[in-house]
Amino acid sequence: MIAPIVGIEVLAYKSISRYYDSFPRNTTRRSDLRSNVGEVPLRTHPRRGFTLIELLVVIAIIAVLIGLLLPAVQAAREAARRAGCLNNLKQIGIALHNYHDSRGVLPPGYIYVYGYPTGGFGWATMILPNIEQAALFNAVNFSLPAWSSPNSTACVQKIASYFCPTDYTTQGFLSREGSNYAKSSYVGSFGPNDMDIVPEDRAGLFSRNSQIKFADVTDGLSQTLAVGERTNAVYLTVIGSESHYDLETVWPGAIKENPVDDHAHTTLFQAAYLINSPNFDDRDSMSYHSGGSNYLFADGSVKFIKLSINPTIYQALGSRLGGEVVGSDQY
Repeated sequence: MIAPIVGIEVLAYKSISRYYDSFPRNTTRRSDLRSNVGEVPLRTHPRRGFTLIELLVVIAIIAVLIGLLLPAVQAAREAARRAGCLNNLKQIGIALHNYHDSRGVLPPGYIYVYGYPTGGFGWATMILPNIEQAALFNAVNFSLPAWSSPNSTACVQKIASYFCPTDYTTQGFLSREGSNYAKSSYVGSFGPNDMDIVPEDRAGLFSRNSQIKFADVTDGLSQTLAVGERTNAVYLTVIGSESHYDLETVWPGAIKENPVDDHAHTTLFQAAYLINSPNFDDRDSMSYHSGGSNYLFADGSVKFIKLSINPTIYQALGSRLGGEVVGSDQY
C-alpha cells in the first residue's frame, strides 16, 4: 500500500508544479529594483478635479461670507475710533476743569484786541499745559497775534489729542495770508446764537474774550455743551462766509481773514443746526461718525448726540442760562 500512495503524491506534486508554471514569471532582478527607488509609481485610477459649477459655488460662498463679515469689521473699527474720540474729549474736559480750578474761570473762546496788536489765540491754546503740552504753550508769544511770524512755528504743531480718529480731513493745515495753522477736530461751544452778528454773545461757554465761571452755568453743567466735533471737510459749493468751501477748523484760535471778520468759527461752533439740516454751514458742528457726533458737556461727561435730536433741544443744550428743562432721554 505504500508504493501507490507515494505515486499519488508525486503525481499531485507534478500537477501543482505545472499549474504554477502556467503563470508568467517575474523576472525583475534586485538590481532593477534598486535602480527604480525614488521613482513615483503611476496611479492606477484617474485624478478627479473641480468642475466649473463646483468652483463657482465655492466662489459664491466666499463672496457671501465676505459680504457678511466686512460690515462687521468696519463697524468694529468705527467703534474703536469713536471710543478714541470720546477719550480725547474726556481729556479736554479734564483740562478745562483744571484750568477753571486754577484760575476761577474758563479760558476765553478767543482773544480779541481792536487793531490786532495781539490776539487770535483761543481756548485750545490756553489749556495746552493741562494736556501735557506745556513746552508748546511756552513757545507761544501771546504779546503778538497768532498770525505773526514768531508764532508761525507753534501754530503748525499737530496735537494728537485734538484729532478725532474718524476725521480723515484734519491732517493738514489751514493756509491764510501766508501763514499755516494746524487743523483740529474740536471746537468750543459758542451757544445757539449767531457768532457773526454778536461775537461777544455770552449764551454759551465760549465767545470773544469770554470769562465764564461754572457758577454762571445756571442750566446745569450736565445740561450744557462745552466742546463739539467739526471736521475740515471740503464742499463743492460755498459752505460759509467769505466764499469758503471748507469748514476751517484749527486749534490755535480764531484766525482772521480781514480786519472786519475775526473768524470765530475756526475755533468755536454755534449750536444752531446739525449736518442734516439744509441751513448747516461752517459755524456748526459735525463729524464723520455714523448717526451723530460726540459732545463734551460742561460737567466733563461725553455723550453721543444723534442727528435725530429735536433742533430745539439741541439749541437748549448749547445755552448755559436759557432755563430750559431737557431730559436725558431727549437726546
